[in-house]
Amino acid sequence: MGVVDFDQQRRGYCAPTAWVRHPLHGECEVLDYDPDHPLHRMLLRIDDGAWVRADVRDLIQVEPALEQYLTGA
Repeated sequence: MGVVDFDQQRRGYCAPTAWVRHPLHGECEVLDYDPDHPLHRMLLRIDDGAWVRADVRDLIQVEPALEQYLTGA
């Protein structure tokens, strides 16, 4: 597995519990990532609770991950 570095802005998009907006799926919560595909994230679509896979490059952060609030990162 390769290591993928994200710029500081994109790191928040990758973290579980972050809320993001996807152009096709609307607002979603980041659930998890696939170690075999580091640019993909599993999202929970807020409108209907469906799980969708998305590329982090398509996401816009709406709310940062909960851990950022707790750690101040």
